Order: sequence, then C-alpha cells, then structure tokens
Amino acid sequence: MKNIFLITFIFFTCTSTDYFCFETSKTFCAESESLYKSDITPVLRRRLETIQQRIHYLGEDVIAFWKNHGPDKKYGGFYGRLDRTGKHIPSADKSLIQQVRHLCAFSLWYRFREKTPEIKSIADNLYAFIIPHFYDCENKDFFFRVTEDGVLRDSRKMLYAESFAIYCLSEYAMTFNNMEAADYSLNCFRSIDKRLHDSVNGGYDQSNDPRGLPEGVAKETNTHMHLLESFASLYEATGDILVKQRLEELLNVFMKKILQPGNYCHTVFSLNWTTIGRPVIEYGHDLQTAWLMMNAARVLGRMNDPAIIKVVLAMGLNSSEKGFDSEKGGYFYAGEPAGKITENHKEWWVEAESLSGLWWMYQLTGDTVHLYRLERTVDWIENYQRDSQYGEWFARINADGSISSGDYKGSEWKTSYHTTRALVFVNRWITDHLK
Repeated sequence: MKNIFLITFIFFTCTSTDYFCFETSKTFCAESESLYKSDITPVLRRRLETIQQRIHYLGEDVIAFWKNHGPDKKYGGFYGRLDRTGKHIPSADKSLIQQVRHLCAFSLWYRFREKTPEIKSIADNLYAFIIPHFYDCENKDFFFRVTEDGVLRDSRKMLYAESFAIYCLSEYAMTFNNMEAADYSLNCFRSIDKRLHDSVNGGYDQSNDPRGLPEGVAKETNTHMHLLESFASLYEATGDILVKQRLEELLNVFMKKILQPGNYCHTVFSLNWTTIGRPVIEYGHDLQTAWLMMNAARVLGRMNDPAIIKVVLAMGLNSSEKGFDSEKGGYFYAGEPAGKITENHKEWWVEAESLSGLWWMYQLTGDTVHLYRLERTVDWIENYQRDSQYGEWFARINADGSISSGDYKGSEWKTSYHTTRALVFVNRWITDHLK
C-alpha cells in the first residue's frame, strides 16, 4: 500500500507581495485517508497506459488542426469562424471568449506537451492581438467583441467572458513568466469585483449582465464555475490576498448554495441564491465543476478537506452514473434529477470535461467503474465526436452517432480550449499516477 497520494500540478513560491516564481512538474504529496491509495497492478498499469496512449493521440490530432487552421496571419488572433474542413469563413467577428480560450489552450500545450518556438509564437501572437483590441485601458477590464480586423464591435462587459480573460491570461502568465499578463488579469479581477461582488450573499451579481439570463435571474452556476477556475489560476499567478478570499468564498457557495439535495448543481438563482426554474442536471457542467473544485482546493491547500471532498463526490458520482450512455459510451447533455435524460445529444465540451471529471472520480474513490466510463467516453470520441476525415471534433453529435447541424469546427464558443485542456491534463495525471 502506498503511503502517499501523488498528484502533479504546478507549484509556486511567494512572499505576501511578490508574484509567484514558476516551477514545473513538482509533485504534491497529500497524506489523507480520504484520498484513495492503492498499489498499481500490472493489469491496471497496462490499462492506464492504453488509455494514456489514446488520449495522447487525440491531443496530437486536436492541436495539429488548430496549428494549421486557427491563426489569422493577416489580422492577428485566431479566425472567428471555421467550417468543418477548417476553412476560414470571412468577416466573422472575434470575441473575447474565443480569443482568450485559444490563448489558454496553447499556453497549456506549451507548458505540458510541446515546448517549441512554434507553439510559443502562436500563444504570443494571440496575446499581442488580445490586449490592444479588447482591453479597456480606462476601466482596466475587457470589451466583448471586435471585427475580424480588430475594430471594436461590442463594448459591453460580460462577466462570463471576463472570467475567461482572467483565467487564460493567468495561465499564459504562468507558462511564459509574463508578469504583464498577470497584471492585466489582476486588473480585470479588481474591476469586476468592485462592480459586481455581492458582499451580502456571496458570488457576483449578474442581474444586468448582457449574457441575457432569464427574467429574475441574478446568478448563474455556469459563470460562477468559470470564476472558480479563473480565481484559482489568478491566485496561483499572483498570490493576491483578495483573490484568495474570493476563491474561498466561491468554494463555499458551491458547497452550501449551488449543490442541491439531489446532488446536482442547479443552473440559475436569485440574488440570495434561491433556485429559479425547473431542476435539471447538466452532466458535463457537474463533472467539470467537481474537478475544478479539487483544483481550487489544491491551490488553497485544502485538498484533504473532507467537506470539499464530500461535495465533489456527491456531484461527480451523481453525474458519472446518470449521464453515461451505456450503449455507445460518452455523456448525454442533460437530464432530470430523478434520472430521465431530457437532452441526449453529445457536445464536444461535455465529452472533454467528462474525461477530467471521471479521472478525478477514479482518483478519489479507486472505483474502476469510472475508468470504464472514461474508456467508453474515449470510445465515443474516437468513433463519433472526432472528425476522422478533417480532424478535430464535431460540435454536436446526435445520440445515434449521426452528425448534427453543428458541423463547424470553430466559432465564438467552439475553440481549442476544452479539448486541449482535458487531453493535456488527463495525459499528465495518468503519467503522475503511474510513477
């Protein structure tokens, strides 16, 4: 029996006022009876190595597509729209969400998979497009949308989009030791915190957000989940005390307000976190939230906190079981708390985030049913979600495996972020688990 649970992530050292100094591939050893510990048998080792090989190949396929088709060599950044083949569709706008997500993907790929001048150049060129075209120097936050050639199209400030600016600029800053990027990220955090933080109920007020939430909705789980990931990275990149406080607050919000008695995350709320609308489980979001909560716990030094682990397992195990397609593999989009599937299509980001969530369910429990579901999700991706003809993944596939109308490869919402991050992280987590 092993004495320690091994997880490899990025670690940093800091003083109370200085930025963290980046170090790679340090191993975090957490001694806790709450975390699963076991010897790896030869059979299990071979099984994990096979999963890793498949994940590795999928990652190479995804990044090759985006290297070849993503960069806009004329105007900078990445193209706003790509068809199924990867062909650029002219005159498509470029959104903040889209451009910073690509920045994150290539930063992570460089850090963990391919430290080459080519990957660094792509990331640097994205950064060089984002700051002058999206950054609001007066308010120190980010506009929402520009034209293909970088002219401001939509000056609104969307909390969801700005959460990604914080997250992705922090990841870029840590990968390339770029403290200017960390400053932009921290400035944006301070701007949204001043404007939107709810000091009474916790979380952030989205009542007037241009995201277009239903009437009466003041807070959305999806946006707060992304704030959780962004604050974790920002705290890691800067060590800022207020960021740490808000990250702790968001963890508590998910544990005490967002998670429902049926072990799922309700989607929308009033200002005081009263649920609004019918209950629904979005399986990909709950599996994503589960592993992002563990990442936040890691950053805060709370990975052994039984209260956090209890909530993570409650939401993760629930979606792991109820959203799984036992016939074809992979995960359906949404269902009712009682178990009925209400939306049975398969979206690229749900399948990607399910890989990460399932790995953490296995890490926390040692139950190989989660490895089985992970394998079957890879089956689905290889057989249906991945485009074997042109590369990358289809945006949406019907439950029977047929291509939905969403056969494009790049858009405001569909980028290299979900796929690349999941394939990079799961690959690395398995490597560290096998050491």
